[in-house]
Order: sequence, then structure tokens, then C-alpha cells
Amino acid sequence: MLNRIQTMTQVTETDIRDIKDLIQGLDKKIDTGFAELKKNIGDVEKKIDHIDTRLIEVEKKIDKQDNRLWAFGGIILAAALGTIVKLLALPNP
Repeated sequence: MLNRIQTMTQVTETDIRDIKDLIQGLDKKIDTGFAELKKNIGDVEKKIDHIDTRLIEVEKKIDKQDNRLWAFGGIILAAALGTIVKLLALPNP
């Protein structure tokens, strides 16, 4: 067992520097990845806001169409009632 401990390799300054450089490289890649992720999330939020705005416009148009439909139905109903009253009000011969 003692012989095994003596034959273990020593960590050199170069090995430590290589590990440090590797960690720093990974850190830069992670930072770049987070920056890209934040940018992509911002783009998605802008698209969602645009879609939300367009949906609100569509809802307004639907409300206008609904009001027009009720107005048209009211006019038809008034005309039909007017015609019925006119027919009933005619003197019988």
C-alpha cells in the first residue's frame, strides 16, 4: 500500500493551469449561452405582445360585427312588425 502512494503522479502547475483554462472557457460558453437565451426570450416576448395586440384588434372587429348584426336584426324585426300592424289595421271589406 505504501508503495502505491509513492507512485501516484504529482499534479503539476501546467495541469492546474489547463484545468483553470478549461473552467474559464466553459464559463465563457455558459455566459454566451445565457446571453443568447435572454435574447431569444426577449424576441418571443415581443412576438407574444404583437399577437396579443392583434387579438385585441380582432376582438374589437368582432364586437363591431356583432353590433351590426343586432342592428340589422332590429331593423328587420321592426319592418316585419310594421308590416303586420299595417296588414291588421286595414279595414275589412
